[in-house]
Amino acid sequence: GTHVAGIASAVTNNSTGIASIGYNCSILPVKVSRDDRRDGDGHPYVVYGFEGIKYAADKGAKVINCSWGGYSSSYFEQEIINYATAKGALVIAAAGNENSNELFYPASYNNVLSVGWLNTVDDTRAYYAFDSGGNYNLMIDVMAPGTNIYSCWPEVSGINYRIASGSSMSAPLVSGLAGLVFTKF
Repeated sequence: GTHVAGIASAVTNNSTGIASIGYNCSILPVKVSRDDRRDGDGHPYVVYGFEGIKYAADKGAKVINCSWGGYSSSYFEQEIINYATAKGALVIAAAGNENSNELFYPASYNNVLSVGWLNTVDDTRAYYAFDSGGNYNLMIDVMAPGTNIYSCWPEVSGINYRIASGSSMSAPLVSGLAGLVFTKF
């Protein structure tokens, strides 16, 4: 979450760390995981993602970034997206990182701006060995750089920044731009 928030809206022009495209936009952090639900690498599972979307919409968020997802869908989840957009929010979601053309959710729901992963150096769709790379399907709306993105990280042994790659880095770039557009218009 910290890495994604930094990409979307790190404070700019303060001579510290990184600068963001959505500089000075406000962030409403919403925890959608549980500390006791983690994968084999210790990463938390997103177990309350759609509840988080509803919460953010109810709090008046203009842009809701979803740097998470999976391959199953439901009418309930589509209704949550419809609810958020009816309240004036733009829901932006990462399109996935398995080099797949399968629909990935929430990115593939109606009323979601779906963001695919581009290589940062040459703006080509990211692709790596072992089925890793940016997903591709007809529901992806825009592509954005997502390879080796440097951003904030919770402090570990004095390290406050890290590099990460994937559509989860592409989506907050688009979210930061959307926040900047909302601020202007």
